[in-house]
Amino acid sequence: MLKTPFVIGVTGLYCCLAVASAEDLTLTPIEVAGLRAIDAENVTTSLTVLEADDLAIRNAPFIADQLRAVPGTTVSRSGSKGGLTQLRIRGAEANHTLVLLDGIELSDPTTGETNFGLLSGLNVERIEILRGEQSGLYGSDSIGGVVNFISQEKSGFTGTAEGGSFQTLRANGLYGYQADNSFFGFGASTL
Repeated sequence: MLKTPFVIGVTGLYCCLAVASAEDLTLTPIEVAGLRAIDAENVTTSLTVLEADDLAIRNAPFIADQLRAVPGTTVSRSGSKGGLTQLRIRGAEANHTLVLLDGIELSDPTTGETNFGLLSGLNVERIEILRGEQSGLYGSDSIGGVVNFISQEKSGFTGTAEGGSFQTLRANGLYGYQADNSFFGFGASTL
């Protein structure tokens, strides 16, 4: 006779625990910035944005020369123009700087570095530089910081040609095509 009330009592206790735990599982939503766009005033790190007007002032053939004006960055070039060119942010090694083009990583997968000497034909309209530790959002390649190049999405052909003393010539051209939600650009550059 004592066995039946004990079993009913244990079953009743188990049902009460299940109901209590179901009520505790209601979670409040948490928003995480991650890789979504956020306003510049909400960024908690040192940020420099070079707009098209800022880039036009220097009119440098290499992107690395545009970055020389940014505080906390150092550009080192081995040899002549077009040679190995590295960017260091806040004293970190070059392989600790993450470089993105429209959000896609440009760094060499084996060394983690980006050779800025090869980036002369990009048609960039904006450069965003985040200085300081960013590995929480972008991974271990961004210990020094993150550089994001935003290319110009302009349909049609654009190009420039310059000549100077000592038989120097600089030319670049870009053809862009807009199709529905996509943009295709083909560029060439010579120095």
